[in-house]
Amino acid sequence: MRKAILASVAFATMIGGYPLVIAAPANAVSDADSCVEVGKISNKFNDDIDALNGEDPEYRAKLKGVYKGTSASFAAVASKADDGELKGTIGNAADQMDRVSSEPDDVFIKTPQDKNSDLMKALTKLDNACPAR
Repeated sequence: MRKAILASVAFATMIGGYPLVIAAPANAVSDADSCVEVGKISNKFNDDIDALNGEDPEYRAKLKGVYKGTSASFAAVASKADDGELKGTIGNAADQMDRVSSEPDDVFIKTPQDKNSDLMKALTKLDNACPAR
């Protein structure tokens, strides 16, 4: 199950004790810089997922925490993005990850495996917006 989530979601997060990207409203960030941040978040997400033990009774709760942290990180990047379309794309991915992490466990686990889910559509659009991170 974890590998299916990893294969379907190539994004990263900061969780408990990890610093989040902090929004700095004074200066907008270029698309390239925003995509670099998305790439860092993606790598962190994968590392955090890999660090989880699927046999841990708290696995799903911890996995939801990874998604929540990813959502917060994406939202921070979106708040600084210069380009309105990219800002919306990153923000939508953040919103979808936050929404899914609040779903009941059975829905939460199935959603990343459904290529037609709103989550996967948002992440695919983000991946296409920042292909070479």
